[in-house]
Amino acid sequence: MPSAILCADAPGGSVTTFWSIHSAIIWPWFSTRQKTQIAQLHRLALSGEWRDETPSLGRALLWISGLTWPVRAPLLCAWALRRNGAGSRRLFQRYLDLLWLALRHNLPPTSYYVFRLFESAEVRRRAASYLHGFELQPLFVYVNGARRVPEVDDKDRFYQSFRDRGVPTCPPVVTFRRGEPEWSNRSTTRTRRSRH
Repeated sequence: MPSAILCADAPGGSVTTFWSIHSAIIWPWFSTRQKTQIAQLHRLALSGEWRDETPSLGRALLWISGLTWPVRAPLLCAWALRRNGAGSRRLFQRYLDLLWLALRHNLPPTSYYVFRLFESAEVRRRAASYLHGFELQPLFVYVNGARRVPEVDDKDRFYQSFRDRGVPTCPPVVTFRRGEPEWSNRSTTRTRRSRH
């Protein structure tokens, strides 16, 4: 079972995000219909978006987004290819990769470049294992519910909490208290900008 790979590649949880980069409904050929744990996470994130959307306009846009995906996906793939280039692969081959991943795994074409799926066939085989930024917010709401997570609200507390658990974590460089910066002594480099 491949593990989920987290990446914040887009602003989370908005109709605009769903409208612009992926399908809001699960087509019969999508890999998210499989009975795997990662497919279940994708479905859970999608159901969270539907649950949180307003009954009228928001849901109508989600339906339109999903129903037009087979037409929008080729256009978005062409746009992503034009914007990012083909690299070392032939243009048509790269386009087919983008289109296959978009139509099979509901993968936003921009994620092809964000996750560097162009590097090898092995990486592309794991494409369904990636969680996208717009999927994280509904999953966090599902996991945490209405509870506050104070470790996430405070950089120093977050760093200390993870450090105590033995999880490698980057220390905060600067913390702002009452609007004034406090530079961390845990940081090895300090960059200060002049106020001029």
